[in-house]
Amino acid sequence: MEYPNDTKYVGAFRYGNISGEGIYLWRNGEALSGSFEHGELKKGDHIYPDGSRIPVSDPQGWLKTYTAERDAAELKYAKEHIRERILGTALFLYEMEAAAQEEAHREYCNGPSLPGIKYGC
Repeated sequence: MEYPNDTKYVGAFRYGNISGEGIYLWRNGEALSGSFEHGELKKGDHIYPDGSRIPVSDPQGWLKTYTAERDAAELKYAKEHIRERILGTALFLYEMEAAAQEEAHREYCNGPSLPGIKYGC
């Protein structure tokens, strides 16, 4: 099953919950592999991208890892698109200022401004 944050779980489900043997894969290449019960890894390994494994002694909840991954994905998206948002806002403000100047000119001179002339009638 693939999730919106680009992580996925491959394995058994029981009553709609992750239960049984399976593997939960993160975007960064890490994984939880082993026996899950009610969404928590009860017995298994935390696998790192380099292939090293560490036995899991503390149950690791799927929801906790999913939430952390989702938050990381949202932060990454925001960082990647902040420049576009700033430029979009700046362009919008520039266009609003130009429209306000044009409106002020129309009111003052009773007509549209001439191209290239910002002030005067």
